[in-house]
Amino acid sequence: MNLKLLKTLITNVSVALILSSCGGDTDSNEDLADTRVYKQNSPYSNVIASCTRAIEETSSCALETLPVLGMDFNDPGIPQIMDRVVVSHDWMGERFEELLYEMPPQMLSLFKGITAIVIDADIRPAYYTVNTGAIYLDPAFLWLSVEEKRTINPKADYRADFDDPLAFRHLQRYVKNGEPAYQWLSLTDNSSREMEDIVLLVARLLFHELAHANDFIPPDSYDNLDPSNTVSAAVRNTSKRWLSSQLTDQTPLTSETMFSLAEVMYSGGTPSIDDLEITASEAGRAFKPDGAGDDYGYTSQFEDLAMLFETSMMKYFFDADYELAFTSVPENSDFCDDYLIGWGVRNRLGDASVKDRARFTAEKILPNEDFSDFFDNLEPPTEISGDWCMPEVNPQFDQQKPRKYIVDHLDMFRPYL
Repeated sequence: MNLKLLKTLITNVSVALILSSCGGDTDSNEDLADTRVYKQNSPYSNVIASCTRAIEETSSCALETLPVLGMDFNDPGIPQIMDRVVVSHDWMGERFEELLYEMPPQMLSLFKGITAIVIDADIRPAYYTVNTGAIYLDPAFLWLSVEEKRTINPKADYRADFDDPLAFRHLQRYVKNGEPAYQWLSLTDNSSREMEDIVLLVARLLFHELAHANDFIPPDSYDNLDPSNTVSAAVRNTSKRWLSSQLTDQTPLTSETMFSLAEVMYSGGTPSIDDLEITASEAGRAFKPDGAGDDYGYTSQFEDLAMLFETSMMKYFFDADYELAFTSVPENSDFCDDYLIGWGVRNRLGDASVKDRARFTAEKILPNEDFSDFFDNLEPPTEISGDWCMPEVNPQFDQQKPRKYIVDHLDMFRPYL
């Protein structure tokens, strides 16, 4: 298929998806009947739960009923953000508030682009939708105790098996001090976590979903929003100003191979014969020259921007390096040393083409932050080889963990965002 036609098709489908439920199942909101406002004294307590259940634009609330936070506050604090929280279980709101105090203060301004934060036991995956202007968070990111996670629906992400027909896997994780920055633990066992175990995990989630909101409603747009409009109408009226559109116009992604593979891996498309024959090393060679921060960015211009922002903010605020690899597909194995790397990289942000695009997203979404030194001083990326345990790159990790460490504990599959 012609590259221009393919990109147009993927973008049009993605726009339709984002206008209904970005990154999520189109029926997700049907499971939100049990949600309620977390703070009963919220100024929007009478409308916020119903407004965040809007499945179609025709049922969406106008901004004069539920405005984005930036229309009410130039500098919102945690109390103002918590006024916009909707939950299915009280512990979710309590945990979210605790986590906000653990986040960089600069993150708070990112909430100005949303109407609400919804945390419900049935949400998987997390998503943002312009139908409501809210972000919808999977509580699997938030639990600490066994009792808390027993309240969460353990259903699988509906996209989890999309890449099964392919001859490679895409693995990723954040690395800090030579080890994975966090672990993705099961919802069905008896494991528990401490607050320090989830801070970076939740930070990643928030940077990603809030990037979507700020893409459509940038920080300089609040004064120009018509209160009589819905969020989706306001977004549609400013399509030329979407940050992802600006990024794509300036420095578009160009790999026809990666666009085709992303359609299979993340949108459930039927793989072509060529797709089925691509090896891990060939996928890496197709990905390497382009300016994407992650192959998820090839699903749409919106995910392209969100992944660039997420990975750069995780490095900027937490010094957590993003590490990704295209690997073989072992038969009947859950162990990291059976996943052989065809091509992999740590700190792809240091690549010149990726760096310039990431700098654009960071400066547009957080215009009051000076990122000059950060991007100027990024070290070049390091290619990785061997297996997904990677003792060559992570000697400390190899000494501290068993060689056959189960892949799921290494965040093999993205908790999809």
